[in-house]
Amino acid sequence: MQLAFLGIELYRESCVPCCALSHMSHPTTNQRSVEIISRSLEETYEIGRLLSGLFAGGELIGLSGPLGAGKTELVRGVAAGLGVREEISSPTYVLEHIYLLSPGLDRRIESLHHWDLYRLGENCGENEILDYRGDSAKIVLVEWPERAKWLLDLLHMIINIEYCDTGQDRQDERCLVFSAVAKEGDRLLLSLRNMLKPLGSGKGEKC
Repeated sequence: MQLAFLGIELYRESCVPCCALSHMSHPTTNQRSVEIISRSLEETYEIGRLLSGLFAGGELIGLSGPLGAGKTELVRGVAAGLGVREEISSPTYVLEHIYLLSPGLDRRIESLHHWDLYRLGENCGENEILDYRGDSAKIVLVEWPERAKWLLDLLHMIINIEYCDTGQDRQDERCLVFSAVAKEGDRLLLSLRNMLKPLGSGKGEKC
């Protein structure tokens, strides 16, 4: 897995959110979150692809952020990393898209479930998502999880994607904040930190 083109370098935990040098994307970390700045849709896609390699199966991940922030693009990257061959589209009008992984891959995950709760009621999808949670053959990604309050405490991790306020005119920049909600989310964060550490000095710079 390569992140070299992202120019990622770890910041100290004391850095303020969304702080970046003009030519780099920097993860910012604290005890239960990691922040990465994506400079383009292509980078958001690549972050998703790399994230997919951390999944063990059974994860329930929320994707939050405004319209057009790049939630579905992150899902496309995750799907590519998992070996999904179908084209990924937003499930806004169909509630759920199910993508089967390519056979022959050396992992037990069989399917990716992509949900979008933007236009739906509070209890939509509750039974299905509860059945999926913890199923090691499935990965579940839910856009707009805040629309279903019952879901928030069940997530393993929530990824919030926002337009960055870096003080520069970069319309494509996004701040991706990965926050652990449950124990499995802590495992994912640890794996993400371990993946990012070798890519930079670990010292960072003052914001």
